[in-house]
Amino acid sequence: MSDHQRYLMEDMPRLPYILFLSINVAANEHSFGASLFHVLRLCTGVRKLTLAFDVSTRQLEAQTTCSLGCICHQPPNWKTDELLLSHLVIIEISAWRGTENEVAFVERLLNWATVLKEMMITFHQSVTESNAEDLCQTLLSFSRPETCMKFYVYRGLYAKVPYVPEG
Repeated sequence: MSDHQRYLMEDMPRLPYILFLSINVAANEHSFGASLFHVLRLCTGVRKLTLAFDVSTRQLEAQTTCSLGCICHQPPNWKTDELLLSHLVIIEISAWRGTENEVAFVERLLNWATVLKEMMITFHQSVTESNAEDLCQTLLSFSRPETCMKFYVYRGLYAKVPYVPEG
């Protein structure tokens, strides 16, 4: 997006009766937290949230970040504003790489989801088991004790298996 484009997320109406929300996140090297925050703020009654990260080969090869003035950072207060997702009980995330933006968003999401019972994260195929171990420990430090955290990794191209962090 260029600097002269208007931030269109603000024009979205409320979405009052959303119980199940599935979002494909194609960030294309941009920050996505502010946009997801805005969508979740419009449908706080959601009970199950599914996030599927779309990762292109180009993104895996060159991890760059957009400029601070980029429209993807709007609204800038998403990291500090409170959001109460008091009905959200299940979160499923797939193709998660644990980038700085992804970790920051999931940390906030775990704070917003006050009654979360289960979170399932499937790591992207590029995430090694040692990286998965570190990311699991980070996520477990963010979660509440009553939240069941489940992790999955890929062994080979298509073999998705449960991953149990040590400790």
